[in-house]
Amino acid sequence: MTSQQPIVLFSYPTSPYGQKIHLLLTAAGIPYSELPQPAVLPRRDLEALDITYRRIPVLAVGRDVYADSSAIIDVILNQLGGKNKIATSKADKAFEVWGNDTFSAVLPLLPPQAVNDPTFSKDRASIFPIIAKPELLKSLEPTALAGLKSRLATVEEVFLADGPFIGGDKISVADIHVAFVLRWVLTG
Repeated sequence: MTSQQPIVLFSYPTSPYGQKIHLLLTAAGIPYSELPQPAVLPRRDLEALDITYRRIPVLAVGRDVYADSSAIIDVILNQLGGKNKIATSKADKAFEVWGNDTFSAVLPLLPPQAVNDPTFSKDRASIFPIIAKPELLKSLEPTALAGLKSRLATVEEVFLADGPFIGGDKISVADIHVAFVLRWVLTG
């Protein structure tokens, strides 16, 4: 597979994992186009391609389509030359797990407008059942805030102890795994 094939990212602006893939493509200097999708189903562009996978992001590279974020990251790094353009390490998988765990931990901090939107809540309830229970989300908010504060301290005091990026002075895949969720929760 060559990077001369068209690369298209199907996502929506507030998708945390869509933002993650956008950050990685940008940091790796891989040119791509983006085809914005609705935050909720139906997604006519994907349906027109006979893609029924409901989660976002989806990455098309030529005729090949990738729907899993971890698979997309592997394609960017190993098939599109990203490994030659952004630092990687043996610890990247651990940072990916940290980012995914952080996402789950801060989910109760979803903005009220998202939780109060019946279309959004109904759509996401099949993936994150907690969203269908606004009273439970509200009760978990203090714990989620305390967890976020602790995770931010870990990032500042441990992950970034040696420089402005994890491991030093150059952006890495580890930074993307950590930054995407913090960016999402702090900026909405």
